[in-house]
Amino acid sequence: MELGQLRSFLAVLDEGSATVAADVRGVSQPTLSRQIQALEDACGTALFVRSAGGMVPTRAARRLEPGARDVVTRADELTIQLAELADREVRLTAVCPVMIAEMLVLPFVAAVPTPITDVIDSLAVDAHELVRRRLADVAFAPVTPPSTLRSCELFQVQLTLQCRPDDPMAERESVDLRELAELPLLITDARSGTRRTLDALLAARGITLRPRLEVDRTHVAQALTAGGDAGMALAIDPVRYGLTAVPVVDHGEPVRLAEWASWEPGHYAEEAIIAMLADFRDWVAQRSDVGTVTVPDSPLFTS
Repeated sequence: MELGQLRSFLAVLDEGSATVAADVRGVSQPTLSRQIQALEDACGTALFVRSAGGMVPTRAARRLEPGARDVVTRADELTIQLAELADREVRLTAVCPVMIAEMLVLPFVAAVPTPITDVIDSLAVDAHELVRRRLADVAFAPVTPPSTLRSCELFQVQLTLQCRPDDPMAERESVDLRELAELPLLITDARSGTRRTLDALLAARGITLRPRLEVDRTHVAQALTAGGDAGMALAIDPVRYGLTAVPVVDHGEPVRLAEWASWEPGHYAEEAIIAMLADFRDWVAQRSDVGTVTVPDSPLFTS
């Protein structure tokens, strides 16, 4: 059994087509077919059923999949480690939602020397999982990481109700969490890490939101708010389109949602990750265009 055979097996499994899998692998289709056949011979059973609709994995293929992915992932990680042992340079892949990439991570990479050499876009709810699967080295997301990962809280961002300047709510100094249930809110849907964190906070206080509209991104909610009488955006993002931000409070205390980072325990570059995150947090603390951010004065905490 060879690593190339496992890579081709996983490519067919993911793409459902030998032709597409061969393109993904950068090999000819006959070469890929020979690799699959050799792997089936080694397993002593068929791994795919060839049909007009594509390559259908057998039960044996599904049983082989977790081990194959683990072997390939570890081989890729080892290759990176060996290369970095040779040049002593750490290269990190970060994963985060597109808004965090555009507003924070990429500007940070542009401004500060950092070992981040690639940034993958992902839903917040998937970011930590990609780290767990070793498809990225470090995740940035506004949702609490699982306890199986090393993590740290980077900073907290004020939750605001964003409305048009001519809306009566714009005159308010703050709005209480409990008032949100009665307002025509435009808010990100349940795929958003911010939304999940907010829902958990509201549930703990017995509050249920009834949004007028759920959208894919906060930017959409802000545009709709500015464009007419669609409602009011609820967000941690900086205001856009001339909207007015009214702080959301809980019995007078500001409601802040945390931004987290996570990485695999025992990561070969853990020291570099922690140092990079400390630089990132310090850099964010100096920014004035990322919303109302609270950065702890204490050293970077890792759990």
